[in-house]
Amino acid sequence: MIIKLFTIYDNKPAPGGQYYTETKTYIKVVRASHGGTHPYRLDFGGFDDPIIQKLKELGCQNIELQLPFGTFRISFEDFIGFGYHKKWNDGRFLYPRWYCSAGHWRSDSPKKSQEGVL
Repeated sequence: MIIKLFTIYDNKPAPGGQYYTETKTYIKVVRASHGGTHPYRLDFGGFDDPIIQKLKELGCQNIELQLPFGTFRISFEDFIGFGYHKKWNDGRFLYPRWYCSAGHWRSDSPKKSQEGVL
């Protein structure tokens, strides 16, 4: 079964990714060139705190983040263990957002970098 998760962006409902119950995997597809990344560091994520709390409740085991420049994977345990949350001073983001250093993510992409993308 697929569970569609939602969040709030700029005071409006927004897609928050999909959770696949059979594989216990959360998949977030990001099409925006700067989405899914920390604006000042080479960290991936950008998941709102209520999404992370719901994934804990569902027993999530893996995260897959599909960005315009590659697909990245991390175990949920590593994401929580090495990750951190940041509350932005930006009214569009209602909740703290979670990130984890790019060094903890695995990628099939030839280049785990944002060079040439930003």
